[in-house]
Amino acid sequence: GDPAPDFELAALDGRTIKLSDLRGQPVLVNFWATWCAPCKEEMPLIVANYAAHKAEGLRVLAIDTTAFDDVQDVKKFVADYQMTFDVLLDMDDSVGTGWNTLGLPSSYFIDRTGKVVSVRIGQMSAQQLSDSLKMILSN
Repeated sequence: GDPAPDFELAALDGRTIKLSDLRGQPVLVNFWATWCAPCKEEMPLIVANYAAHKAEGLRVLAIDTTAFDDVQDVKKFVADYQMTFDVLLDMDDSVGTGWNTLGLPSSYFIDRTGKVVSVRIGQMSAQQLSDSLKMILSN
């Protein structure tokens, strides 16, 4: 129930995204990397759920830990997995560190008021993702 720490990061497409600007929308913040095997297994679930819920206002901020990754690899991963949501680049891992991420993937579900209502560390099952999304889409 704590407020989500604000951040501002460059998106892969060159835009800048600030979390606090998304207040009023349900947001899934997912920390990942191209070399992370569980991230590769989880991403299709996130892509499918985003497609299913974007009409309800769902925003996904997929934050690549670019400090330990390569932007060209990120671009290939995004294309391969058909990620149509916002992909952000944490070039110095300052956001991941500030959010105290304990590993990859790490997912934070933020309700419309800007509060973190669910945290999933590690690869999510389809049921865990669905349950956490219900918490932020219902209010």
